[in-house]
Amino acid sequence: MAAAQHKGDLTFTGAVDLSDATVTMPTAALTDEDNVVWTGTHEFDSTVAFDGAVDADSTFNIIGGTLMRRARVLAADAALTLAATDAFVELNITTGTTVATMTVTEGQEVTVSAGVRSGGSYTLACTRGATAGNVTLDAVGEGATLVCLSGVWRLQMLHGGATFA
Repeated sequence: MAAAQHKGDLTFTGAVDLSDATVTMPTAALTDEDNVVWTGTHEFDSTVAFDGAVDADSTFNIIGGTLMRRARVLAADAALTLAATDAFVELNITTGTTVATMTVTEGQEVTVSAGVRSGGSYTLACTRGATAGNVTLDAVGEGATLVCLSGVWRLQMLHGGATFA
């Protein structure tokens, strides 16, 4: 790959292969709409935003920066369907029992918490050790941290009095 210089924003709408390249971007913004493949060393002194999944086949280091993960707050009694980008979801429980849809995304870790409650509950299907069951959230501050491994949501931790049965 030949050396190139560019000042300003770079927008890619197709696949871009920067194999074995060193990319330094002190002021430009990189917008990835499809697929960018990097196999060399890459330094970014400004913001790099990815709206989709980032698949790192090797080590992905963030030094002196912040990795932003998606957090969202659901409307009262809204159905919870986990998205592949969810890291934290706050529930607003007012009535009835709502069962979450636990979409399988391998390696995903998510914390689900009850932020508001005036009645009802949410249940999250998962496994604790070798036991399959449900986490029940029915009070403000209750929550669970789950991780998806081998296609199964596994309970890592209960928060604030949440129960597993």
